[in-house]
Amino acid sequence: MSTDDGGLLPPRAQLLTGDEPIRGTPARIRDFWAWVLSDLRGNTVRPMMAEFLVAQALDAVGRPRVEWEAYDVVTPDGIRVEVKSSAYVQAWAQARPSEIRFGGLNGRTWDAAGYASGSSYNADVYVFALETAPDHESYDPLDLDQWKFWVLPRRAVEGTGQKGLALSRVEAMAGEPVPYSGLRDAVRAAAAMAQSPVEGVDLRGRVVRVAAAQEALPAEGDWPAAARRPEPHFVAEWPATTYGGRPGNRLCVARSLRCSMSARGGEAASPTAPCSCPRMSCGSTTGCRSTWR
Repeated sequence: MSTDDGGLLPPRAQLLTGDEPIRGTPARIRDFWAWVLSDLRGNTVRPMMAEFLVAQALDAVGRPRVEWEAYDVVTPDGIRVEVKSSAYVQAWAQARPSEIRFGGLNGRTWDAAGYASGSSYNADVYVFALETAPDHESYDPLDLDQWKFWVLPRRAVEGTGQKGLALSRVEAMAGEPVPYSGLRDAVRAAAAMAQSPVEGVDLRGRVVRVAAAQEALPAEGDWPAAARRPEPHFVAEWPATTYGGRPGNRLCVARSLRCSMSARGGEAASPTAPCSCPRMSCGSTTGCRSTWR
């Protein structure tokens, strides 16, 4: 196949069964796979294993993995998912277990003309997968009990402006890990949030859907100085199963998405894109603490 300008356009690959013979040898393609992919500790194979696990959970294994796509998995209903994985043990000698960090969150897209000029966040949803075995003796990535998964919508990841996130940051943003059986629902929920016209960001950087009911603005004197602005605000609530939130947690969010403040504890959220407000702190503002308790 070729493009209008004479370039080469590859056809879509088809899934192989493993029984296909390698002509001229006694081997079959599954023998090649076993030879290449058997070390599941490697930084090439283990990420592909994580992508497969996520794709399996999302019923997205009907087509082969595409090496050059800007995301890792596409669900049957078109949700683009990026899978980032890490582990404590590696395929090489280590002085100590690896510190967990998930890199490559953004990147330059590719087409026939070459790479895009700038990096971008290209998935709708990001899944962070951690193989939790602490040593080689217990390492078994074929055991789902050894994996933990966290899910975040693009806006939350993009809002950090980072190319990579430490495990502690992912845990702070996403809350408790999602069980493998809940990955499909978690990914769909995150994708739905990314499409919501009105969203906010809570204290941990988590994107939450804003409720339709308007919350009356507190008196201006009860706001921290940096947050005094006459914009309407709304109450946002999220369920216990979404990003580790607890029932009853509430968030007061500026309609413009410029700022967000917690309705509990009297702390203000640091701004994330597209926020342009200065960082707010209610630590010395008595009125803020009493109002937002």
